[in-house]
Amino acid sequence: LAWAQLALAQRHLPGASLVRADITQMHWRDGSFDAVVAFYVFNHLPPAEVEPTVARIARWLRPGGVFAATLPGGDSSFEGVEDEWLGVPMYFSGITTDLQDRILTGSGLTTELAEVREENEGDTEVRFRWVIARKR
Repeated sequence: LAWAQLALAQRHLPGASLVRADITQMHWRDGSFDAVVAFYVFNHLPPAEVEPTVARIARWLRPGGVFAATLPGGDSSFEGVEDEWLGVPMYFSGITTDLQDRILTGSGLTTELAEVREENEGDTEVRFRWVIARKR
C-alpha cells in the first residue's frame, strides 16, 4: 500500500523528493523545513512515541514554521488496539487533547487551530483533532 501511494505521488509530483520511513525514527537537520504535515499518523503510534516524535518534528521546523496534523480526537487515552482496516492489521491508539496540548507547547509550538471533526469511515464515525501549530 505504501509503495503504491509513493508511486502515485511521484507520478503527480515528478520533482518531489519522497521518503518512505518510520516517523519515529526519522532524523533531519534542525531548521530544515518551513512546514511538516502529518495526517492520520499519530493515531497509529504508541502513546509513548507521540511526545518524542512531536519534539523531533518541532526541531526540524524553522522559526515560524508550521506543523499541520491530525491527532486522535477522543477524550480518553488508549493504547494497543489492533484491528483490521483496509484489509490489513493496524495498530490504533490515542491520547487526550489535554496531553496533546502539553506536548505541543512543550515542544515549542503555539497552537493556532485545534478542531475536532467527526469523519465517516464506512459504518463507523471516528473523531480526529485537526491541529495547526507554529514554531515559536
